[in-house]
Amino acid sequence: MKQKFAIFDMDGTLVDSMGFWNKLIDEFLARRGFPPLSPELQEESIALTAEGTAELVIQAYRLPDT
Repeated sequence: MKQKFAIFDMDGTLVDSMGFWNKLIDEFLARRGFPPLSPELQEESIALTAEGTAELVIQAYRLPDT
């Protein structure tokens, strides 16, 4: 029996997921008493990987988290 599979890149190709990621970051920051991610940082994070965005947020807010 042959099975066929398909792989979809749902992150930015078929679905605009930036709203989800921005909400996740804002919730993370709010739990630590920080304001939401600024529009400038949101724009900067668009081209970054998840790890790159985490580094950006850690540096911008001077977080002790890793």
